[in-house]
Amino acid sequence: METKLSVIICCYNSTHLLEPTLKALALQEKTESFKWEIILVDNNSNDNTTAFAKNVWDKLNCPFTLKVVQEPNPGLIHAREKGISESSGDFLIFCDDDNRLSAHYVHTVVDEFEKNERIAVVAGRGIAVFEIDKPDWFDEFAMNYAIGKQKGAFSKLKNIYGAGIGIRKCHLDTLYAGGFSPLLVGRTKSILLAGEDTEMIFALQLLRVKIRYNNDLTFEHFLTRKRLTFDYLCSLRKGIGAARPILRLYVLAHKNRSLGLFYFQRQLMSCYLRIVRQYLFHFSKSGRKARLAYNLGYLHSLRSYKTEFLNMYNKIMILKGNLRKIPDHKNKLKSG
Repeated sequence: METKLSVIICCYNSTHLLEPTLKALALQEKTESFKWEIILVDNNSNDNTTAFAKNVWDKLNCPFTLKVVQEPNPGLIHAREKGISESSGDFLIFCDDDNRLSAHYVHTVVDEFEKNERIAVVAGRGIAVFEIDKPDWFDEFAMNYAIGKQKGAFSKLKNIYGAGIGIRKCHLDTLYAGGFSPLLVGRTKSILLAGEDTEMIFALQLLRVKIRYNNDLTFEHFLTRKRLTFDYLCSLRKGIGAARPILRLYVLAHKNRSLGLFYFQRQLMSCYLRIVRQYLFHFSKSGRKARLAYNLGYLHSLRSYKTEFLNMYNKIMILKGNLRKIPDHKNKLKSG
């Protein structure tokens, strides 16, 4: 029997998180009719993550495979790519080391893909599990933690979080065959760029495929004490903001809009105006600081990449053109 689905878990020093994640996978229901596997990518950990994961899995005595592979190059996108290359399934699920998939998660993802061949991505809904009491500010910024209903799933260009997503592997293969090379690769030029998942989702939509959001497809997202400090939130928001000028290039490419004259100057002025408005009109001190962190990240990214935006945009447009020329892709569009 060929492997139907691969669950990819990317880990860095994950011994304090992995056991409930693996137990949730061991308890998946309605998966007897197909073969599936788990690929755990150890992304240069130094806390014995590999041995710990294997020990936990052996104790669970599951009939399906846990394969542990190493990726020495740090960064989520590198770990994801390693997991993809090692996977055997037609479908993939990206399960973070702190995600606990609901009992029917794997079955539901397979079912969604098999019901509609045009679906490239299946997204679910994160439910927060807190190590400490929920901070007062959390609900306002829950989406930054991959928690709650995904409003971005209802926009024309779908913007969904990467935790728990299912992906049809053949579309990823097509994307890379077209020359996809991520622009967001974690820490670069002293900026911690978030948004690797969003870039992949935006790039996949250049294939004009369908993104399916299932609000009943849920997973628990365990949030540690460290991630629930306000300083961590501001750091997270700054990284998200730093990624936005680059992600915005995909938005323009989808609309077939050029950067135009004085693109950098217009973006810079817009960012400064947002900062001024937040200083003047946002009365919640915590809300103001977190929103300022986003715009300071945006501003930092603008300044750091000011001479590179046109080159980045051209790379995206070349990718878009390449994807339109791939025969298998054009046939899928006609049949869909």
